Amino acid sequence: MADLLFNTEKLPGRLGACSLEEWLPDETVLGGLRYDWVNAHAHHDTNPWGWDGVRVLAELWSRGIGRVGMVAFDSGQYIDSVKAVAERAKRSIPCFIEALILTPVEGEEWNDLPGRAYFQAGPFRSSEDAKPLSDALCELAVRRARYQAACFKERLSLDFDYEPNWERLQMLGMTEANLARDLVDAVNSRSSNPLAVWQGVEGLNADPSDPNFARAFRTATMILDGGIAKVPRTEEFYMSTARFVELSGGRAWYMYVGKERGVEADRKELLRRVRRLGMVGVCAIPQRNLDTPEHARDFEVFMGLLEEFQLPTILGTELNAHKQWWYVDFSEEPFVRHREWLDRSWEMVL
Repeated sequence: MADLLFNTEKLPGRLGACSLEEWLPDETVLGGLRYDWVNAHAHHDTNPWGWDGVRVLAELWSRGIGRVGMVAFDSGQYIDSVKAVAERAKRSIPCFIEALILTPVEGEEWNDLPGRAYFQAGPFRSSEDAKPLSDALCELAVRRARYQAACFKERLSLDFDYEPNWERLQMLGMTEANLARDLVDAVNSRSSNPLAVWQGVEGLNADPSDPNFARAFRTATMILDGGIAKVPRTEEFYMSTARFVELSGGRAWYMYVGKERGVEADRKELLRRVRRLGMVGVCAIPQRNLDTPEHARDFEVFMGLLEEFQLPTILGTELNAHKQWWYVDFSEEPFVRHREWLDRSWEMVL
């Protein structure tokens, strides 16, 4: 990677209320951005540093990444601050909302998650534009978080009275990832024996010193079938696919994982199904799909199918854990072979 265009080391974690002049030393440095470096799915609210969307944007720009799209779980409140920076910097930044919702048919397996699926919606012009979907999703997110917090207090062997930092969670995003971090931080700072707490969690085998430990805690307690805070897969807690597509205003996208079972097992039928559901395109996260030569070949075939089906395709990285990729390089394989289609897809979301 090239040298940083500017230094972000001393920037605060939340830049949404700051003017561009306060953190971008000289706008001319943005002339060094590379437009074959792309991250169309940078996480605003579930990144491990607690950064807001503008701080994430600063990191991406400082690294020379020229095409940036932003996404948050459930809430579209972040959009106005990102759009204001985009306008001042004269750079287009499409903004999306991602959500974990009920599968189209009860109990189906999409995204390797029986009964639930990841979808996203956008781009949105403003927070007000996203409000119908955002408000409905946030109401459900709060309901899930309160259910899970109650499970933690009831089923974990804690030697202190745990209450989530609801104010901070509201600011960062009421997501499972952020609730898991809140609980892990509380145990580490307040429990007399944190290790005993972690040893009592079935399926939690990660080292507490691992910077992604909170992510492993979330998987063990909220995702696995035996998880003590796994939320019931019902409409009391999750939005239906049909409702998500409706509230997206015709801007729903499928989040592709690349698994070999469930609905994703038949790639062509998956794309036909996505289209029948009223989805406008697919967002894929290549680092999940390029981890082995076999997966890389499969992803190359899948990109060819997306182009064949003429389904707009955006690529990014999640930045939801330490050591994730910062960008996808369109000048390298397997992307360069589909560069014209990927460029056209990008233009469709601006």
